[in-house]
Amino acid sequence: APRALALAAGKYRVIAELDGFEPAVSAPLEIKTGAQVLVPLKLTRIVGTVQVAVEGGSGAAVHVDDEHGPAACQAPCSLQIPPGRHLLYFSRDGFQAAPRQVNVVAKQTVKTSATLTPLTGSVVVSADERDAVIEVDGKPMGFTPSVIQNVAVGKRRVRITMRGYAPVERDVDVKTG
Repeated sequence: APRALALAAGKYRVIAELDGFEPAVSAPLEIKTGAQVLVPLKLTRIVGTVQVAVEGGSGAAVHVDDEHGPAACQAPCSLQIPPGRHLLYFSRDGFQAAPRQVNVVAKQTVKTSATLTPLTGSVVVSADERDAVIEVDGKPMGFTPSVIQNVAVGKRRVRITMRGYAPVERDVDVKTG
């Protein structure tokens, strides 16, 4: 389609079929010799619904079958996608989530969820004096010298304090791993 068909005079129905779509059927048509009739038909895609939820935060972009493709929605959300097996990828700055495989069934709803976990790195802190308190973003995390692990990625404020000494503060950029 579109296609011109030469038909003898009479009554007809036009049926359009395409894989992945519901067949479209026209109303009965009366065809007369020498006449031209335009038959518009609309095909409806066969889809299933995937309800996507996330734990550990909201607003993760959901990508279908291509991790670097355009986002299909922002979780939590519902997606209408063709039947079959699909991989859902999740992205949000500073977080990670494992992909989820879903088997979509036509005209049915499938539920899936992903867990967002913060991307983390480590901060190595050394000082001339032992046992000074190390704070990251205002939270006590240990004593000098130390490697503070599982610090969320991004800009962090590190403060070292010890009685009898002036506190030392530094901004650090924590990278993944």
